[in-house]
Amino acid sequence: MFVWHFILALLSIQVGLENAGIITLTSEEFGHTNDDGPKPCNSVNDCKLDECCISNDRPIGKRLSDSVDAHGTCGPMGVMNATCYVRYPSGRPTQIVYVACPCEKDLVCHGIGVIDVPLGEVGQCELK
Repeated sequence: MFVWHFILALLSIQVGLENAGIITLTSEEFGHTNDDGPKPCNSVNDCKLDECCISNDRPIGKRLSDSVDAHGTCGPMGVMNATCYVRYPSGRPTQIVYVACPCEKDLVCHGIGVIDVPLGEVGQCELK
């Protein structure tokens, strides 16, 4: 019985967040595509030098681990005007990331005021 109340509470929170203008994005919405199809990865070392490993799973809730244990898909590093997350520093990450790769090392992710719970502020790659 407690589990159902908890699930209903989570659903009502999600509906409330959507009504408050907070959005949730998926990697497909960031335009991650490959000519050969998505390349699976378990670490950033499985991807090309201009790519990172993006988790196939989104975190749920406020608890967000810095180490992602899920398998992922290689995706391109953020280029000028690409969508990014402010929480990730520029340059190729050393761990699997959620939803989108960080900006290339010569760029920085500037927030646009949109929050993706629990990942934080969404931004756009721009010159440092």
